[in-house]
Amino acid sequence: MGSTNVQIPKRFLLDAYMLMLMLDDVELDDDIKELCKSIENQAKTKLDAIKKRDAFTSYKTAGTPVEREQYRNEYLDRAGIQPDFRSNKEINFKQE
Repeated sequence: MGSTNVQIPKRFLLDAYMLMLMLDDVELDDDIKELCKSIENQAKTKLDAIKKRDAFTSYKTAGTPVEREQYRNEYLDRAGIQPDFRSNKEINFKQE
């Protein structure tokens, strides 16, 4: 199978992830265990990306500067940007 991306409902993704976690304790053959681990890892990666996107959206739509800074830091944390490499102030890249 190719690596074509498709959209699936978030609820389905969460249910599949929970199923993989529950099957972790069930006695399965090695091929099925490997498939479950693969699905679990892919679901975890996708859920992390969703959380990162949600944090970015919250940052861009925050109502107050304090909220904006809070969400900016949350997004940078999720993006893996170390605090030592962050600017203390937001950089505006808009063309004027």
